[in-house]
Parts: sequence; structure tokens; C-alpha cells
Amino acid sequence: MVFAAVDYEITYAPTEHGSVSGATTANYAQSVMITVTPDKGYRLNSITASAGSIVIAEDGLSATVTMADAATTVTTTFVAIDYNITYNESANGRISGKATANYQENVLVTVDPVEHYEIEKLNASNGDVKISDDKLSAILTMDAADATLTATFVKKQYPIQIFVTGEGTLTASAKTAGIDEQVEILIEPAPGYKLDPPSIPI
Repeated sequence: MVFAAVDYEITYAPTEHGSVSGATTANYAQSVMITVTPDKGYRLNSITASAGSIVIAEDGLSATVTMADAATTVTTTFVAIDYNITYNESANGRISGKATANYQENVLVTVDPVEHYEIEKLNASNGDVKISDDKLSAILTMDAADATLTATFVKKQYPIQIFVTGEGTLTASAKTAGIDEQVEILIEPAPGYKLDPPSIPI
């Protein structure tokens, strides 16, 4: 009489945000390696076997099932990874927002410039960022990695408007200027005219 080892079935329960794979049958006390493949931006949360014992590798990308004398079902759950967001300090303004976010999450970034300044650009070490039209906020779309945001603020440029009464012209050296910036005004009275009063009100 010959005895043969029983092939017990291994079933992998359906799961979301990742997958598991491995042998579909094994014998009693046999160790079976299971490969764990999370989707981008996810990690293994838990993995259990309905029969036998299971040990998860430190990197969470594999597990080993030691078979009992019964069929077993492997059940796996995955969870979104919380990635860190760092907001670097900037001169003439600050940016702020939530400290962590998940892959593909849209994060609202508040932009707070000092008076007479505005944001010029906002760089993200990972992910995509877009500044709003009013330049007082931005949206960071997360990648599957930590992100560091760095803002650059510049002086607001105010338009220079010149109104002339009488005969002559006034020409400014620039069309716009920021706070504390100097602009030269070229004064050209028409023949027979002079600037009166001898100063230009601003």
C-alpha cells in the first residue's frame, strides 16, 4: 500500500489596489511563497490564511504560508501610503497646506505673500503643481513620493500712467514698477512751454 501526500488547494481572495500570486496547491507542512504586488501609491495592510500559518516579509512584498492539513484561502488588504509634504520657508511670503497626502490626491496650497509682493513660481520636488489665477493658492497633485514645495515671491508690478495737460510730453523709463523701485521721467515741453509747477505730482 502506498500513501500519497494530499494536494490542498490555495485560493487567493479578490482584493483591491494590489494583487497576490503563488502556488495554487501544496501539501501539509509545506512552505509556500506568495508574491505581493501593491498598486502604485499603496502598501500591504494585512494578509491572512484561513488555515495554516503565514509570515510576512519585512518589505511587505512577499509572505510565506505554512500549510495545514486543509485547503486555505489567502485574504489580502492594501492601504494608501501617506506621503509627507514639506513647505520650505521663503523670503517675502509663505506657503502652507496639509502635511500628508496620498498618490494622485489634489492638495490645496495656501499662498500668503507680504504686502506688495506676489508669487512668481512654485516648484515641487515630486508631483505637479499649478498656481491659481489670483496667485493666492495652488493645487499640488501628488505623485507616489514625498514632496517638497519651494516658492519664489517677487514685487508686484504696478502700471505707470502719465497724464499731460498742455503742450509737451512726459516719458517714463518703464511701463511698470514695484514698491521702492525708481523710474526716470523724461520731461519734454513743447517749444514756448515750460513745466508748471516745476514738479510732477505722483
